[in-house]
Amino acid sequence: WNMRRRATSSTSPDPGELAGIKLTSVAAIASGSALGLTPVNTTNNVGVGQAKLTTTSLNISGLGATDKVQFSFKFDGSSAQVYDVAKGADLDALIVNLNAASGFSTYAVASKSGTELVITGKTLGADKSIELTNVTYTDTLGASIELPTATNLPYSEKAKLTSAAFGGPVTLDADDKIQFDIAVGGAASKLVTIDKATIDAALSSNTGTIGTAANYVTVLNKALTNAGVTGVAASVETVGADAGKVIFTSTARGSTASIKISDAAATKGAMEISVDTIDISAAALAGLGADSGDKIRQAISAYVSVVNTAIGKVTTAASNLGAVSKRIETQTNFVDTLMDTIDKGVGDLIDADLSEESTRLQALQTKQQLGVQALSIANSGSQNILRLFQ
Repeated sequence: WNMRRRATSSTSPDPGELAGIKLTSVAAIASGSALGLTPVNTTNNVGVGQAKLTTTSLNISGLGATDKVQFSFKFDGSSAQVYDVAKGADLDALIVNLNAASGFSTYAVASKSGTELVITGKTLGADKSIELTNVTYTDTLGASIELPTATNLPYSEKAKLTSAAFGGPVTLDADDKIQFDIAVGGAASKLVTIDKATIDAALSSNTGTIGTAANYVTVLNKALTNAGVTGVAASVETVGADAGKVIFTSTARGSTASIKISDAAATKGAMEISVDTIDISAAALAGLGADSGDKIRQAISAYVSVVNTAIGKVTTAASNLGAVSKRIETQTNFVDTLMDTIDKGVGDLIDADLSEESTRLQALQTKQQLGVQALSIANSGSQNILRLFQ
């Protein structure tokens, strides 16, 4: 016989209650500068001739031959034109690939001056301009590349958000959970939930324990996937002042890349007490956290409350059972009366049928007797006629 009672609390736990796991709400990022976008390091020449844009000396040695550079240009103030080209073996190959990019030759021609990239517009006029607005680097599969050295191109970085330091190990019981809302790239926010089931699935365990920041990252990424959140991943920072902290990084780059976390909360489930084997010894009560007079009284009061509640439920159940039993008895009596009525009706029906058939039989017998008498009279009549001729 197991009876359990949940303790309740009228106050919400602090988001950092579970051993330091705390995510801080961060306002949406609205500009590229907030993302660490390197200031444009280019020269924009505008005159009566062609517009010309010249970069500073480039260093693209950090890119492989098959890696790609994505340029975003605005020509003459028009909307951005994006060209995704392979880096090739060197700057010369990059220039060849850029000139061959679909649509680029309509607006400009790429060339070089030493180790500088030169973009020359094809139209003339004082109002002509070229603006290099964005540059990103990807591998052959389209995944963003972090370059070990600066290229001297305006490099759009990913949005990053650093959480508070991990204070584990942390163990979540079946009713514990960590929840937060996350919005990526300005999209609608989604609720992310970390509970014991998520931890066990992510770490292939059954303890609900997050032991390290690396474990926490694995669990976070699992929770993000479960919530259908894309465009962001969790990792552990390895350098700088935030080394060892958990960070969220967007897969997108540029001024539209953003990560916003809000309404972070850690909910600690209520403790359960069982009275199937009550033990109120000092050691047992200490195991429940009752290590002082007031706490011991609270623990014993909780036991008494559980028992009284159970007794009340049993009494109510017995009362309900008695009422149901009475209704069943009433229904049984009704069915018995109904059966008696049916039996009587069937008996009356049988009696009525026998009386009718008996009357019919008597009528047939009377007809038979009359027929015999008629034949007898007829025979006697013919004999009297024959006597007249004798």
